Amino acid sequence: MRYRPFGDTGLTISEVALGGLLARYEGACGHPPPEVKRAIYLAAAERGVTLFDMGYGDEVHIPDELKGNSTPYLFSLKVGAPIAAELRDTVHAHLKNIHRDAIDILRVHHNAYQADVALQSTISDLREAGDISSVCMIRHYLEDQQDYAEGGPAPEADADLVMYNYVCRWQE
Repeated sequence: MRYRPFGDTGLTISEVALGGLLARYEGACGHPPPEVKRAIYLAAAERGVTLFDMGYGDEVHIPDELKGNSTPYLFSLKVGAPIAAELRDTVHAHLKNIHRDAIDILRVHHNAYQADVALQSTISDLREAGDISSVCMIRHYLEDQQDYAEGGPAPEADADLVMYNYVCRWQE
């Protein structure tokens, strides 16, 4: 496994991560039993994966031995375009599920963040409280990619995820 620094956060992450969509698409692809999910996570950790995504509620399937403050594993949470008033509860529920004091990387859509002062304030408060360690702006919409190309990284973020998303067929 190869590892890279994650933006300016001081974190080093594996180039391969696991989680998130594993749970999201189960409705369409079937539901493997919990012991199979457990085996997937443990096999990933054995192969050097250090970053686990908790998007879509998948953190409930991460084995307890990978959770907690004393493990070498990192946890990312994609919240997309959350409702500011609900974000604190969302973060705290995920922290409880992974037995951690902080989420290592909170991923939020750049356009949602820019448009919502209450969301900006809530994320700032969560950082100050130590509930999240870093913020990553997701930029897979055309206007966010153009903004990045013209203006560079978001100063309020620790990292920007400028990505091609195969779901967005309009991208060149």
